[in-house]
Amino acid sequence: MEDVIHKTELLSLLINRLPESREEFMGLPQETSIHVTLHLLSEVTVKLAHQHKHLALERCLLTAEEVLINGDKQVSDAFCTVYMYQLSMLMRHRDADSELIHRLLPYGLRTEYQRQLTAGLS
Repeated sequence: MEDVIHKTELLSLLINRLPESREEFMGLPQETSIHVTLHLLSEVTVKLAHQHKHLALERCLLTAEEVLINGDKQVSDAFCTVYMYQLSMLMRHRDADSELIHRLLPYGLRTEYQRQLTAGLS
């Protein structure tokens, strides 16, 4: 069983799991809000897709899924509000970057994306 990810651990997790973007995350102050951290994660996701770094993008999406699944209530709520919103905005473009992300979306992120789409239609 995975450990629960708390607000205080989020930035460290991203620094350790995403070596391609380590410097970007290290540039954030330790007391940065969850929302700012997750917004940077969404920017990193887009950048990796744009650069066609498939393995790094896949690792980024898997890390994002881990944050969604294992985050405490505060982290997961912020994740759904910030990261999933940004991801859904990107996916609406239907360009090469969004197609690549769509193809690499892990099950947990895909399920949450579909859940939010369905909720938005009702």
